[in-house]
Amino acid sequence: MSDNEKIQSFGDMVDATEKMSAPWRETVFKLVKALVITNLLWAIVLGLFIWFAYMTPVEMEQGQDFDGHAQTQSYSEGVTNGG
Repeated sequence: MSDNEKIQSFGDMVDATEKMSAPWRETVFKLVKALVITNLLWAIVLGLFIWFAYMTPVEMEQGQDFDGHAQTQSYSEGVTNGG
């Protein structure tokens, strides 16, 4: 076998290997893309949970004294309404 035939044979093997591995590479690329998107969505959900956990609550309290004919009402606005 001459050097040219060896080089051609090696080139044919490389081409065949690339053709055989192309579907796997495409599948792996799609899986990595799906993994990145899924992780970003989970990061957003976790960030929202943390944000909701540390928001200042909006508190409203009402009271009524029937004997003294008095009513009380207090309202405090927190981060939830931009205050």
